[in-house]
Amino acid sequence: MPYNGLAMPTDTPTQLSFSETTPSALDSWASNLPLVNTTATAEQLQTACQEITALHIPSQLRYELLEALRPLVHYVCSRLHKNTREKLAPAHVLAHALPGSYEVVFEQARLTAMQDKDQRDILTRSAHRLLSELGRVGLYCFQQYRDLPTNY
Repeated sequence: MPYNGLAMPTDTPTQLSFSETTPSALDSWASNLPLVNTTATAEQLQTACQEITALHIPSQLRYELLEALRPLVHYVCSRLHKNTREKLAPAHVLAHALPGSYEVVFEQARLTAMQDKDQRDILTRSAHRLLSELGRVGLYCFQQYRDLPTNY
């Protein structure tokens, strides 16, 4: 089912390929990432965000999974931005992965918010995160003199 112009995958899995689909399991997975190699960590986090976005799960769980990854994504992006310019591309791609994932949470919650009070809460929190993360992407672009993403 398309969400307001978003291209949703047709074959949507219900489990992550690298850990269980719970915030605690995702925290455990994230704590074992190689933070010394920030480029490899950024690639793994980007894959994680893409998988979370594609999962066929309730918006509440998707939001919780993203919240578990968000601090680490911010940390890795800041580390990559402090390094040389050739490492900016992974940071830019990773920073742009979170807003896309929060947009899916927002659209999913928007469809059911009128019937479910809990979905209204997720709707407002995901809207806040979406706008915050888009602001962060815009800031990174201006700091690095990069063009804004086309769908910004």
